[in-house]
Amino acid sequence: VVPGYWLVVQGTAFAIQTAWLTAHPNKDVVASGVSPVWWSLFSVVSDFHNAGFMVRTNSLVPFSADLVVLGIQAVLILLGNTFFPIVLRWVVWANYRCSKEGSASRDAYRYLVYQPRRCFTHLFPAQHTRYLFAVSLVLVAVQIGLSFVDGNDIQVEQGGSPAAN
Repeated sequence: VVPGYWLVVQGTAFAIQTAWLTAHPNKDVVASGVSPVWWSLFSVVSDFHNAGFMVRTNSLVPFSADLVVLGIQAVLILLGNTFFPIVLRWVVWANYRCSKEGSASRDAYRYLVYQPRRCFTHLFPAQHTRYLFAVSLVLVAVQIGLSFVDGNDIQVEQGGSPAAN
C-alpha cells in the first residue's frame, strides 16, 4: 500500500507539474539551462519527502507568482508528511470496504483498520487520525490566515530580513 501511495502521489504531481512547466516555461529556470522535466522530478521528490532541497540556489523565488507550481509544492509537502497517516488510513479503509467478503486481502485490511499500530507506526487508530486531521486543518487555516495579516513583507522585498534590518 505504501509504495503504491508514494508512486501514485509523486507520479501524478510530476506529470501535472511537468506539463505545466512545459506549457508555461519559467524564464529563470530556462536561462539557467535546467530542464523542466529534471526540475519537476527533483522538486516533486524533494517536496514529498520534505527534504527542503531545490535544483537552484534561489529555491522557489522565480515561481513566487506561479500559483500552480506553489500549490503542487504545498500539497506534496502535506501529503508526504503531515497528511500521510490520514491518507494512508483512508486508503486502507477504502480497500477494506471494497475488497470481496471472505477474501484474504479483506482480512488483512480489516486487521490493519482495527489493529493499525501493530503493523505500521504511521497508521493510527481512527480516533487519533481524526484528531490529527482536525489539528492539521486548524494549523493550515491559521497559517493561511496569518499570511494575509503580515504587513512586514516590505523588508523581504527589499532583499533583507526583519532580523537583519
